[in-house]
Amino acid sequence: MATFYTAASYQINFSDGAEGVDLEPKVAYRGVKGFDNIFDAGAQLSIANKQVMLLGMYHSTKNATFGLGMDYKKRYLVSGTYTTQTSALSNYTNGSFELNLRVNLSK
Repeated sequence: MATFYTAASYQINFSDGAEGVDLEPKVAYRGVKGFDNIFDAGAQLSIANKQVMLLGMYHSTKNATFGLGMDYKKRYLVSGTYTTQTSALSNYTNGSFELNLRVNLSK
């Protein structure tokens, strides 16, 4: 059970438009009851006017998360992330994959 969660990020805009590139470094710190607290650090790179996203995160539990997504016209988002398993569980599983689908109905 999580006892607290705090996160910070900062978006750096390198260019706008169809050739637009943004980089968003991210850090997070989580408290989990009965376990060591977890520190996460990584970044998300957005290209093509923020329509294509690449994500990479390292977790202090000795695993990593990688992601790829597409946000078509800021209305339809499809993304997937793969998280490698923690070193303590590597004999039991090879990781997990999550799929995210979103439709923005306000446009």
